Amino acid sequence: MSRKHLYLALTVIGIIMPYSYFVPWFLENAGDVAGFFALATANPIATMLTWDIGVSALVLVVFALAHLTQLGVGKIVAVIAGTFLIGVSCGLPLLLYFRESDAA
Repeated sequence: MSRKHLYLALTVIGIIMPYSYFVPWFLENAGDVAGFFALATANPIATMLTWDIGVSALVLVVFALAHLTQLGVGKIVAVIAGTFLIGVSCGLPLLLYFRESDAA
């Protein structure tokens, strides 16, 4: 398997895995955003993970924007949208997939 295909597979996994937990919770809790953030900071471990993911998402966006001229606006928008709508587990491998695709 090429790196390009590996990054694409990891992007798909990065979409499926988080959403397999989030969608049932979201449906069960009627989209309770306040409840979501209460759970995300419910204890020190949850808060640490929330901050870790948040900082990682910010770093990924800065890194993606640095590649704006190389990859183009559309791909960078897709990476940023994937990062904030799904998570770093989608945005990072998607960015690497785009970089690998353009390098080929």
